[in-house]
Amino acid sequence: RKNKTKIRAPFESQSCASHLLSAGHHANDPLVSVVQKLDANVDGLSACYTELCTHDNSIAVECATQRASFADDYRSIEQSVDRDLQFIGHRSASLERELLSAQSQKQKLVREQQQKLAPLDQRLEQRRRERQHLLAEQEAVERQLAEVRQRLSTCDVFVAGIEQEIAEIARSFEPNSAALFESMDDYQFEIAAYAQQRECYANLSAVVRGSYSRLQSWSRSRSQNDSEQRVLLETQYVQQLSAYFDGLCGALTMLMQRVAQLKEHIAAIERTHAVRTKNYGLGLGGAAAGRDDGNLLKQLGGDILVDEETMQRLRDTMHMHLRTAQRIVSKPLFAKFVAHIEQRVSSTAMLDLTPYRQSNAAVLTT
Repeated sequence: RKNKTKIRAPFESQSCASHLLSAGHHANDPLVSVVQKLDANVDGLSACYTELCTHDNSIAVECATQRASFADDYRSIEQSVDRDLQFIGHRSASLERELLSAQSQKQKLVREQQQKLAPLDQRLEQRRRERQHLLAEQEAVERQLAEVRQRLSTCDVFVAGIEQEIAEIARSFEPNSAALFESMDDYQFEIAAYAQQRECYANLSAVVRGSYSRLQSWSRSRSQNDSEQRVLLETQYVQQLSAYFDGLCGALTMLMQRVAQLKEHIAAIERTHAVRTKNYGLGLGGAAAGRDDGNLLKQLGGDILVDEETMQRLRDTMHMHLRTAQRIVSKPLFAKFVAHIEQRVSSTAMLDLTPYRQSNAAVLTT
């Protein structure tokens, strides 16, 4: 297979289990031989872990939908399409509202124009009827010709003034009316364009969702076909890890017993020294013996610190492998592995399994 990503084992930092020992251990310390025997377990465990991670990585490379970036790209495309659809919907609604507003303004202008023209039209009609009547009187009454001509001239002036007012009103409404007509045309064209874009994006969204669904179905089918091989690899990994933990638990037990014995011995020396000082005013054997006792207590305290440092290193290593196993193997298999380790662990002081026991409670119940 091509393009395999290099898998880094979680314990590359230590080539063998004997590196867990602190620098204060003597060469003839029996704990050294016990821990050194675990070096072979570490090599086998590293090989199993690398093979299991390589298998998972090969599946992730071949199955595009298993990569986090693939799902992120699909979600990004879908969200972008949804945002564009939402924007088009909002913009179309906004344009429709603006079109309705323009139509309303146009109707309002027409009503205002009619309201202003109505009295003028009425006055104009009256003046025209009056003019006709005067013309008829001119024909009938020659004697009143001068008076009629004067009244006729006055009416002509009134007619010209009213017509001028009508023309000015029409000219004042003309720019707004023309601008509203142009805006209405623009809104209609934009609404039609956004409707076309909305249809295109809707089709694109359907294509995106359909392709992702088909790829996800193929990925699930491929994962089911590889499940048997993964179960075998997980079982080998847990078996190797169980053997390694058995050795580490044995080393922890030996260290805890040694530390407890040393602490009891130190307490006994201190009690004896206190009794002799109280009863005889001297330590064990006098001042020289007291100095020897002080050196012995100091040496024993140093041995305890060395053993406790090694115990902490062993516990840290076991927690690191527990977290790795919890992440890489199935939940039922990890629960069985924790149950196996609990049989070797005498107390939480030796190794605290509470976090792993709580996470496995639901799995064991089901």
